[in-house]
Amino acid sequence: DFFSIGLPLFATRWVDPDKDGHFSPTYDVKNSGGKGPYPFGMDWVWEGASNELLYMNSMKMKLSVLFGVLQMIVGVLLRWSNAFYEKSALDFICECVPMMVFMLCFFGWMDVMILYKWVHPVDTCPSIINSMICMAMGQEDKAPLWDGSVQLAQSLMMYTVLAVPVMLLPKPFVLLWQHNKAQEQKE
Repeated sequence: DFFSIGLPLFATRWVDPDKDGHFSPTYDVKNSGGKGPYPFGMDWVWEGASNELLYMNSMKMKLSVLFGVLQMIVGVLLRWSNAFYEKSALDFICECVPMMVFMLCFFGWMDVMILYKWVHPVDTCPSIINSMICMAMGQEDKAPLWDGSVQLAQSLMMYTVLAVPVMLLPKPFVLLWQHNKAQEQKE
């Protein structure tokens, strides 16, 4: 896919035997050891399919989420490097660690769900948006990705919620205490 134009770099993994527009996969869709899907990028046969727009927009949105979360993690890692460079334990403990916990437990979990759905055949395909809403609202997810994923999501949400007050509350009070202590020493 280059500027939303399919490029036939490799042989397609789909075939239309009756030439009626209903394509069937020629690769091992259950991932049981047969021929795999298209080697790289999007299979060019999707161009012109009846669900092309829906499928391609969904794929691009998920890729955007993956790259966006990766970019935010790099930003948090740069914040870590600043805290190390400035030798600021306060910044590291009260900002960097809770930021990374929040990022990985919430958005990292969303990325795990995206990647899991891509590489594992799931009979009842859950909606990632609904799963994230259930996670945030503390509701039971009716279509979990695997057994135990709901409990894992609940644990991750607990860490996410606990990271917020650690990120917001201690640093201003410590800075106020340090400021008052410096003012007392001046007097």
